Amino acid sequence: MIFRERFEKLLTFKHPDVEEVVDMEFHRPAAAGFAATIYNLPITPNQVTYASLAVGWLGSVFLFDAAFLKHFGSWGYLLAGVSYLASVILDCADGQLARAKGGGTRMGRIVDGLVDAMVVLVLYVILVFDMGKQHGFAWGVATAAAGISAWAQIVVYDKVKAIYMSRTSPSDADGTESLEEVAAAYEGILASGTVGEKIGYFIYYRVLLQIQEKFAPGTAEVDPKKLTVQGINQFRRTFRGTMRSVTFLGLGTHMLLIYAAMAVAAFWPPALLLLQVAFLTLFNIVLGFALVGGRRMASA
Repeated sequence: MIFRERFEKLLTFKHPDVEEVVDMEFHRPAAAGFAATIYNLPITPNQVTYASLAVGWLGSVFLFDAAFLKHFGSWGYLLAGVSYLASVILDCADGQLARAKGGGTRMGRIVDGLVDAMVVLVLYVILVFDMGKQHGFAWGVATAAAGISAWAQIVVYDKVKAIYMSRTSPSDADGTESLEEVAAAYEGILASGTVGEKIGYFIYYRVLLQIQEKFAPGTAEVDPKKLTVQGINQFRRTFRGTMRSVTFLGLGTHMLLIYAAMAVAAFWPPALLLLQVAFLTLFNIVLGFALVGGRRMASA
C-alpha cells in the first residue's frame, strides 16, 4: 500500500456522536499520519503505547525543569507542552495500529488507560508544587483539586459514552462489558496471566471500574437483539445533544488545554493557573450536566 492508502486505512473514528472534536479534527489525523509512516516497520502497538508513556514523562522532566531548575528558562514550559502533544498523538496511534493489524483487546485498552493515568498523574504532581511555589499554598491545593476534578470528568465521559454507544452502536462500543464479564476475565488472568496482566486487571477491575460506578452509576449493558432502528433513532434524537456536550470532558480535550496552556505559559505564566480555575468551575458545571444526562440515558 502507498502512504495515502495506509493513512486512510488507519484513520478510524469512534461513533460520531461520542468523538471529541479535537480528536476528530486533529489528534486522530495526526496519529494516522504517524501510524502510516511506521506501518511496515517491526513496531508493535504496545511499543507505541510505551513510547507514549516515555514521551509523556519526558514532558514532566521539562515541566519540572521549568518549575524548579530553570535550565531552559521559561522555554521549559513550551518543551513540556510539545512533549505532551507528542504523547497524545502516540496514544491515539497505538489503537489505530492495533485495529489495522487485526488487534484491539480489552488488555490493550487497560494498558492504554494505565499509561494515560501515569502520564497525567506525574504531570499533576509537578504542577501542584509549581502552582504552590508560584502563587502560594492555597493555589497548590486548588490545583490538586483541579487535577482530581479533571480525572473525575474524564471517568464520567467514558461511562456516559459507553452507555450511549451501547444503545446506538453496540457492536462498536468499548467499555460496555458487564462487571461479571470482567470478573470472569480477571479470574482467568489470576490463574494463568503474566504479572503485568494481573496488575493491569487488578487496577482496572478492582479500582477503576468500581470508582467509575460510584461516580457515574448506570448500566452500559444492553441486549442488542432488543434494539430496533426506530428505538435507536429515537434515543439519538433525545440524547445526542447531551452526548455532544459531554464529549468536552474527554481526555483529548483536557490534554489539548494542558499542552496549549503550557505553551502559552512560556510567554505568559498565569495561563496554567487560569486553566485550573476552568477545570474547577466551567468543567465541573458540565460534569454535573453529564451525571444527570448519564442517569437519564441509563434509565431510558
